[in-house]
Amino acid sequence: MSALRGFWSSCARWAREFSRITPYRAAWLLFAAFFLAVPFVPLLKARLFFFMLMLEWIAMAESFNIISGFTGYVCFGFPAFYGIGAILMAWAVGELGLHPAVGFLMAVGGAILMALVMGGPSLRLRGAYFAICSLAMCLAMSVIMAWLRPFGIFIPPNPEIFRLIEKICYYVVALTAFGTVLGTYIISKSKLGLALVAIREDEDAAEARGVNTTFYKLVAAIISGIPPAIIGAAIAWYSTYVDCVAVFELHRVVATIAMAMLGGSGTVLGPLIGAIILYAIEDFLWANFPYLYLPIFGAIIVVTVLFVPQGIVGMVREKVPKARKYLF
Repeated sequence: MSALRGFWSSCARWAREFSRITPYRAAWLLFAAFFLAVPFVPLLKARLFFFMLMLEWIAMAESFNIISGFTGYVCFGFPAFYGIGAILMAWAVGELGLHPAVGFLMAVGGAILMALVMGGPSLRLRGAYFAICSLAMCLAMSVIMAWLRPFGIFIPPNPEIFRLIEKICYYVVALTAFGTVLGTYIISKSKLGLALVAIREDEDAAEARGVNTTFYKLVAAIISGIPPAIIGAAIAWYSTYVDCVAVFELHRVVATIAMAMLGGSGTVLGPLIGAIILYAIEDFLWANFPYLYLPIFGAIIVVTVLFVPQGIVGMVREKVPKARKYLF
């Protein structure tokens, strides 16, 4: 509990700290302003969905980094959070006729419940046992939804307000991505982050020093599960259809792991950088080499993992010590 109290005190401290603008922070504000201006700039608006998906992968990579990069637990069941958010939004709006805001709240609640159900038993396991258990739970969700909703869930489209919905979904994804990056930074500087890193470095030693490792891992699972659920809900509302099997596909977690590793797992900026680079490459390959897209993309991932095992951020920090102040 002391780590959680430290987390909230860190939030207040960093809120005061961020109120002081420096050139480095101004550059990050310009970075955020660029994405926020996309719907209003005609040249950028033409690629609105491209930027939306880029922000989606930033949020996915950063949130995965909380459970994997900080604690060292590789959660192959990570797509379950995205899937449950998309399904609950489609169910709430498309079948129950509820307001989309209720759909987002249901998505967040579903993610928390999923983290408790998935993390309760599985986070007591370690290493490959945890990875296999989380994978089995995700596959079980896919099979259950294929039985319950084999044809997916439709959300009746509303052409009159489609452009408004498009902008709302874009900004929901954008703010979720920015909030996830900022939250990861705050966690990395808080006692909660210190407890999670202690679990990653030596869980037995952390338990010996009085750290409730199961509790902190569960907290990390809950925090990391909320952004994907919100993203899934926003994409479901935007696309007006949810394939209840496809939303649990494992390619999401594979791509997310690759992005986090490329940028630098366990850092704040690493997953963001990896998500931008890998998604830009993926989009280019898909548009120009649709039949060779997967082999080329896979080869790029293998090469980066072999030759840059510590990630881009780790490599730059090792080669340029002065960059450690900015690459956190």
